[in-house]
Amino acid sequence: MILDLFTSRKQWKSFLGQYSDNNIKSAIADESIWPFLISAFTGISGTPFIIVTSTRERAAQLQKEIKCISPKTKISIFGGIGSSIFYRNRKVDQESLAEKLNSIKNLIEYSKDEGKEKTGNPPLFIITSSSLINMVPESKIDGLDLLMIEKGREYSRDELVEWLTLRGYERVHQVYDRGEFSILGDILTVFDITRDYPVRIDFFMDEVEKIKQYDPVEYKDQKEFLVVSLFPNTNLWQFESGSGGSEEPVNLSFFDIIKKFIPLPGIIFCDPLEVYLKLKSDIDMMHRIFERDSSDLVMQDRKKLASYIVPHDFLEKEEFDSRLDLLSIRESLI
Repeated sequence: MILDLFTSRKQWKSFLGQYSDNNIKSAIADESIWPFLISAFTGISGTPFIIVTSTRERAAQLQKEIKCISPKTKISIFGGIGSSIFYRNRKVDQESLAEKLNSIKNLIEYSKDEGKEKTGNPPLFIITSSSLINMVPESKIDGLDLLMIEKGREYSRDELVEWLTLRGYERVHQVYDRGEFSILGDILTVFDITRDYPVRIDFFMDEVEKIKQYDPVEYKDQKEFLVVSLFPNTNLWQFESGSGGSEEPVNLSFFDIIKKFIPLPGIIFCDPLEVYLKLKSDIDMMHRIFERDSSDLVMQDRKKLASYIVPHDFLEKEEFDSRLDLLSIRESLI
């Protein structure tokens, strides 16, 4: 295995020794071997890791490369959602929303399985600096629940319909879009908000006989599952124009959300200077938007709007169990 060859090299063992002795907390390396460094470093830690990058493109590239090196690792991308949530008449990009919610679903699933025997490496959450801007009311996170459906178990279809309806899913005749579900005979079809394709759940009486993912355009089954989890159809980052009240909500960053489910995650910053500068630039841009477009925003209170984005010193105050800064060779030469 390629990763085994990488971890057997003297340079890697020397780095680990220095890291363990607290002599270094950073590594300078060509970006082409970053996926190997990340895979090896997270593989020996035994804990979930947050990988922070400055751009969405770099996050997607890392996800693809790490997946090739460590195929058993579940990797989620937590990208930015943009400024549309602050405007009255703008829609949030559904692909971006699904991607962010999928990260939180994977986080909850991992925390629920904490006492069970795990296969493969701990999950990785690759996040962009722009995704760190937005904060979420803690009450929304505390109210989340997953519905786990397992092959071979019995379920009341009336109770399943009630769960889906109460959590924002729309019952339709035929499922095409995220957030929809249908029932036809003994088949329940659900397009989970976090998935790219819907799942079809076949019942025999009250027992789940099959769970299959399928393509609603091609009408083709893609793969079969033993268990599937369903996430509430909600936008955690959206708030109404009349939201608020006299009592200020407790808002959480994505780091806060992770720490609610995983007390001691590790973190790797890819080119930390770029991440810091990009984050501060995005925060400044949001404050300019609050001033410039106040008449088009969901509320006029700039102070309250600002409470939904992280402060400028956000990263300086964060603490993690393990931290590694990856510096590119080009940056070290500047």
